[in-house]
Amino acid sequence: MSNASTLQLYFLNHESASGVENMAADEALLETLREVTETPLLVVRTYQWQTPTWSLGVNQKLKSLGELDIFLMGPTPQIVRRPTGGRAILHDRDISFAFVTNDSTLLSLSLKESYCHFTQFLKEALSVLTPLATDHCTAENTSNSGYTRSNLCFETQTPGDLLDAAGNKICGSAQLRRAGGILQHGAAFLPELPNTVAPVTTFRNALYKAVASHYKVKTLSFIEDSDTLYQRFQTLKAQLLPSYESASRDILSKASITSGSQ
Repeated sequence: MSNASTLQLYFLNHESASGVENMAADEALLETLREVTETPLLVVRTYQWQTPTWSLGVNQKLKSLGELDIFLMGPTPQIVRRPTGGRAILHDRDISFAFVTNDSTLLSLSLKESYCHFTQFLKEALSVLTPLATDHCTAENTSNSGYTRSNLCFETQTPGDLLDAAGNKICGSAQLRRAGGILQHGAAFLPELPNTVAPVTTFRNALYKAVASHYKVKTLSFIEDSDTLYQRFQTLKAQLLPSYESASRDILSKASITSGSQ
């Protein structure tokens, strides 16, 4: 994998934002890192959703939601389309995450190999909260055939997903590749565990630790966000969903960014 002495790590936490802002921020990070060719970077972003929101895969038909009983029950949540593939997810009590990189070593891997690389960090983080089923994410065994059975992401199981000990899917993600960059994002549904720190905080810290440990990062320090990310986010947001009103500098300007150093 990447040389730990050259790869720069950034851990980016957003407490919550709208679906449009969240998807735009992920794509903004991808586009920003693609333009940075001289420095290998890996950004790990964690975030939540201000209101219940459906996210659809980039190629999923909107009418597929109308076929779901859960969609027809109660008020209609917001809907946003992800830049990645996959099936519908109702984001409410989950924590979402994104891995974004321009690193040539990771880009040299196959899609399945890099997918499993990032999934291993998720497995380590979730294992802190709950026992998991045997890991079955391998480059040779990541078929998406399960998606033919349901319009809901968490009612399907593919070899790249993470399951709890009872066999329930609790974490899924999808990857997008563009020239010079990778975005892999998804969601984890966390158990309510008694006598523990809030699961979201525990998962987030465990994820940061897993990534930092792999790349041999010894210290973490907080730094300010940059205007570059916000400007890119602002541009992409308009392209993603022009019908939404423009928001203020909420999502990227208010983020806590943690930088990893050797």
